[in-house]
Amino acid sequence: MIRLILVACLLLGGCAYVPGPSEFPEYETYNVQVNIHKDFESVNEAYSQPQKVWGFAKWDGNQCTMHYILNDEETFLHERNHCYYGNWHKPNEQRSR
Repeated sequence: MIRLILVACLLLGGCAYVPGPSEFPEYETYNVQVNIHKDFESVNEAYSQPQKVWGFAKWDGNQCTMHYILNDEETFLHERNHCYYGNWHKPNEQRSR
């Protein structure tokens, strides 16, 4: 089942690699903060890297913060899965849309 979820997520576009824990942390509880942006430019201002993205998620302690564009359900689900399962992208890998 996890393999199916990972394959489905990899097919969804719009995400960049963001350094996170090398092994997914095991917390009894953790927080997910969702930042909804109005457009592509806004999400990339928050990302503040030269690489352009449709969304991203990053970990800090037991908090995962995700960013995506309003009404972009595909990217929302993809980034949410990063909060649940950690990173699976290779460094500098960018998905195309």
